[in-house]
Amino acid sequence: MADSRRSEGQGLPTRSVGSVPQRKQPRIDWTPREAAKFSIRKGVLAAITGNWEDAGFEREVSSTLQAAGDYAPSGPGTAFFVPTNFPFAVPGAPFSERSYVVGTASAGGNVVGTELLPADFIEVLRNRTVTGQLGARFLTGLVENVNIPRQNAQTTTFWVGESVALTESEATFDQVQLRPHVVGALSKMSRLMLQQSTPAIEQLVREDLAQVLAITLDAAALFGSGTSSQPTGIANTSGVSQIVGGTNGANFSFDHFIQLYAAPLVANVPQENLAFAVNAKTKSYLATLKSTTGQYLWNPFNSISAVIPDQIVGYRYAVSNQLPYNLTKGTSSGICSMAAFGNWQELFIGEWGVLEILANPFDSTGFTTGDVLIRAFQTVDVGLRHPASFAIMSDGLTPGF
Repeated sequence: MADSRRSEGQGLPTRSVGSVPQRKQPRIDWTPREAAKFSIRKGVLAAITGNWEDAGFEREVSSTLQAAGDYAPSGPGTAFFVPTNFPFAVPGAPFSERSYVVGTASAGGNVVGTELLPADFIEVLRNRTVTGQLGARFLTGLVENVNIPRQNAQTTTFWVGESVALTESEATFDQVQLRPHVVGALSKMSRLMLQQSTPAIEQLVREDLAQVLAITLDAAALFGSGTSSQPTGIANTSGVSQIVGGTNGANFSFDHFIQLYAAPLVANVPQENLAFAVNAKTKSYLATLKSTTGQYLWNPFNSISAVIPDQIVGYRYAVSNQLPYNLTKGTSSGICSMAAFGNWQELFIGEWGVLEILANPFDSTGFTTGDVLIRAFQTVDVGLRHPASFAIMSDGLTPGF
């Protein structure tokens, strides 16, 4: 998923996966003009009617991707394909403004216009994605199942006396495995919505499809259960350090954050991209902590008016409510927060293929109204290069927030 806010790190270089077969990168080098021109609405309408006369550019992009990657629709209906770096939010291209007239004859409303302000559209409040922002590696264009060899123990050395034989010892190895997991979204577009050329609707479709898939993948990378078709996220990966507050959780303290960063450092993990991920409640609570003399601890000038530092105990951090604050530990029900620390370049996010949008005009319910079901699929997985590169605390309390 290539929402421009998917990771806030979309510009990060993608890494190859050794000799693993990969398709050509399923991406298009967009110019700003081309990005603004591409229309999901036109593609859907053309796909279900078979008439691409007004969607030549959309068809060209889809055909290019299909030819490069040998993609095929994954179900009945009519599909077209969108590259994973599709800029769903085009900078400098706000919704076009348009006025609609409604009337009430008795009040003279037939001559009173209602102005629609799509440029000021109020978007739903969403969590901010965090894994890409902190440096996760996106492995794109995958074709087959992926196994990445990993050495998990080294050869043992021995000091020996004269004429004493060495003990045999070998390094051991395992694999980081990435397997396709499918995340999808299903919505409906009315017949009139497809027919009417409304830039505001087009932008809303782009934004919503991209955002919901991106947020779901980001959450899976953090705490996916590994069951019910989900990938296994950081918090549930064996070998990730677990910092425990207490039987019923514990109020966050800076000592907990020192424990979080200490665990990966003790394990000798690479230290180039270490950072914390916390939610808004955790950040806010930390900002209230004071010394016994009433001075704010998380403030270089011991003054409430000074700027809160951009580091926690010496390491940068990102704030996102993707880190849950409704966890339960013992009697602390639904009020525990999660905090994470690690080398985020050790997090792999694999992508198979492109974002597939399938239009189905033959749904039994939608047929009578002319509505079209729109299904979006993305195939992904997550994995950790070294589980020891991460530490999690899932029972932090933030009283007052």
